[in-house]
Amino acid sequence: MFYRKTLLLVLTGLTLFPLFARDKDAEYYAAIIQQQAAEIQKLDERNAAEEEKIRQKRNPAENKRIDAEIDEFYQNAAKVNFNNVVDDENVKNKIQFIEQLKQTIELVQEEDQTGESTAFLKIELQNAYDDLNNTTFVTSSLDSGLIIRGSEYKLKKNSWTLTFYSTILDHIDLFNMDIDISFYQMTDKDYTPKTLASREQIEFYNHAVDFYDSVFRQAIPLLYAKLTYKVIPWKKASEYRFIPQTLTIYRSDTNKILSTYDRVELSPVVFSVYPQVEVRTKQEKDADNSRANDILEVERIEEKRRTQSSTVSDNTDKNKKRNAVYVTANTIFTNQDFSDFKIENIGLETLGINAVLGLGKYGHGGIMLGYDWNNGRDTSYTMGLTGGFNFTFAKCLRPVLEFQACYQTDKRVCAGAGLGLDFVFGKGMITLGYDFTAKYYITDSQDRGSFSPDDIKYVHSFKAGMGVTW
Repeated sequence: MFYRKTLLLVLTGLTLFPLFARDKDAEYYAAIIQQQAAEIQKLDERNAAEEEKIRQKRNPAENKRIDAEIDEFYQNAAKVNFNNVVDDENVKNKIQFIEQLKQTIELVQEEDQTGESTAFLKIELQNAYDDLNNTTFVTSSLDSGLIIRGSEYKLKKNSWTLTFYSTILDHIDLFNMDIDISFYQMTDKDYTPKTLASREQIEFYNHAVDFYDSVFRQAIPLLYAKLTYKVIPWKKASEYRFIPQTLTIYRSDTNKILSTYDRVELSPVVFSVYPQVEVRTKQEKDADNSRANDILEVERIEEKRRTQSSTVSDNTDKNKKRNAVYVTANTIFTNQDFSDFKIENIGLETLGINAVLGLGKYGHGGIMLGYDWNNGRDTSYTMGLTGGFNFTFAKCLRPVLEFQACYQTDKRVCAGAGLGLDFVFGKGMITLGYDFTAKYYITDSQDRGSFSPDDIKYVHSFKAGMGVTW
């Protein structure tokens, strides 16, 4: 048991040295952190100068109102119990213990003739790895681990952008991201410039934008964030993987949660500790590589599933309404049984303009007006109604099932159904379609003095058109 006590004393002594004490890049990391801090300070100074310029132009009453609300924010934030727990030092200590234990193994292996001491130390190393793997840690913008800065309001997105900087585990690249926080999340009011319906709503909207813009330009900590994360050993010697688990955004004056992001929305980062000490056998290296590759494969599957789910959501929720104005050219190419089909007889029947609006998620309805050539009959005009169902596929393809009823001024009543496909590009649209139409020739019944089924003609037709959609 003596060698165990000796080794444990050695390990206890080693943990008194600071993490990265033998790291040739320690000064480099410190310089990078200082550089990031200097850049954030310059950003804050520019924003503060911009706020002062805007303040000079802003209505004095609005300035007074914003100042009063900022004072109220600080008073309310002072009453909040944040219960801030930050584990960054704990993580560094765990990594420190592992790296110094590896250094001890490296030294002991040279004199360990029986291998017993090395085996004991490797068991301790595995236990330390297990402890690191099985623990979830927390960092927060209430500490220096995370820093949040907000942008000015972005009208197109109806949101502000939050930019995250970090110094977690003495690195600046373990967690960096931009996220949008919407007007609704900030105010609990689902307002956009297009939905403002009263003077009170307009006044609330404009003041909220001015207030939060001012707060973000002054770097006032209106919001704070908590990040949970894990750290696991990775493929190479002294290499670790930082894996964010959840990011939660809070209001500092109410502790209300505004937004939460889970693991699949946050990006892992691999980092190394120096000096890089390798004490693994080839079999242990292969096992670590296999374990890491299994983790990556699971993440790829999860990302693929999430992307497919997002695509389905996009396909059903975005551009779902068929709001459009477009012109079409309709061509009758044969009768019901194709007995009169001749390519040379195909000609333009109706040149029309259509206007439709989306109804609910998948419906649409509208009107159609047209000018008819009618393949041998006298020129006439078409007036009618159209409607049907549609859905969006791959964001730019919109299959359509459509029904039509119309009256043509040469005394024909038409009813039809067809299939179509819209090709959507931005606000432009090209549409192609096929219709099967029943045409009732009123004049034939009048000439005969009675109705006959022969007065109804069934025809197949194609149509093509283009227009705008939104």
